[in-house]
Amino acid sequence: MFLRHTIITLNSMEVVIIRTIVVIIIMASLIMPLSTASEASIDRPVDIRDFKTPPYFCRLFGGGNCVWFTWEMAYQIWGVCLPVAGSALKWINLGNLSISQKDMTYVLGLSERPYKNSIMIVQPDDSVSRRNRGLFRSGHVAWVVEAPDSKRIKVLESSIFPNKSRGGFWHGCWWNTGYYNASEAFNPRFLYIKSIQIQNRVLLSGMNINVTQVADRTYQVSAQEEGYITITGLTPATINVKDQTGDHIYSGILPANHSLYLGEPVLNITLPDYKCEYTFLNRIINTFKFI
Repeated sequence: MFLRHTIITLNSMEVVIIRTIVVIIIMASLIMPLSTASEASIDRPVDIRDFKTPPYFCRLFGGGNCVWFTWEMAYQIWGVCLPVAGSALKWINLGNLSISQKDMTYVLGLSERPYKNSIMIVQPDDSVSRRNRGLFRSGHVAWVVEAPDSKRIKVLESSIFPNKSRGGFWHGCWWNTGYYNASEAFNPRFLYIKSIQIQNRVLLSGMNINVTQVADRTYQVSAQEEGYITITGLTPATINVKDQTGDHIYSGILPANHSLYLGEPVLNITLPDYKCEYTFLNRIINTFKFI
């Protein structure tokens, strides 16, 4: 009886230990931050927004299409519907283009340096085209996910001639992870977002800047590189700026042609309603009329 009682006691202790371990695992899973969609996109394409069909063929020869895939990546990460540019060779013409969507205007730029979340544009005279025996004769585009320096480039890309033993399919389009080393013989250009105007009131600039509307008249702003964001007033605008912890950085009227240089990677910006701002400014103007 004593032996049996001892065995039962040990089993009860084991149950307690197991329950404790389970509770610890559950608590740890709740405490650990989950990967965001943009973080997950480093290794594979992810739908951050509702899928929008690109204006290109999805699949050719049973594979994919680099322009289809890159267009959709730009839409998912940037939130921008790029205009139809034709073959990958012609995407170089998108540099310095302005694209207006809703209350924002995006200005694209071209760089010789690779940046995370930019578009790599390969021209046919690059050595990579010759090594592939002309398969990139019409150029090639890919989405940059890592660029630790100006030489090593990790991309997500697609091709009409896939290696189906690698990669996967995303909305029916084949994709794969690719690695490139920039050199004098291989010198692609990189398309990125240079600046964004909001409501023609403020201009946001920074290397590969990104803006997402998170609430009514509130925008989350981030810069992929360099770690700074510049806010310039296009007209006298009342603006409220907070860092990602919620602390106030600036609150008040930002005069036209004046800039705020902020060394924060992520900001939250709130612009008041046009009518409220107009009334407030008019009160100031009318007050000074009689002084």
